[in-house]
Amino acid sequence: MRLLFIHQNMPGQFRHLLQHFASDPNHQVIAAGEQTRLEANRANTPQGVRLFGYGSPHQPDSHTHPYLRSTASAVLRGQAVVKILLALKKQDLLPT
Repeated sequence: MRLLFIHQNMPGQFRHLLQHFASDPNHQVIAAGEQTRLEANRANTPQGVRLFGYGSPHQPDSHTHPYLRSTASAVLRGQAVVKILLALKKQDLLPT
């Protein structure tokens, strides 16, 4: 089975699940997260997990209403994740 985990601070709360599934050769475990955080947390990522990172999305500009800045930031992060997912799809690394 192919499993895909997405978390901006990978491995985040998924560390034990990643370890569990990556230890079974019947599973292919893929994890996606923010590149700088992936590199910082690489020691906490179990062996056998394929990592895919995305760049830190830029922050909303100063013209964005203060109440919407966190929403705009989440949308920008989501767009970065979609690019990763499309790249995985091109490589036929779809979760099953």
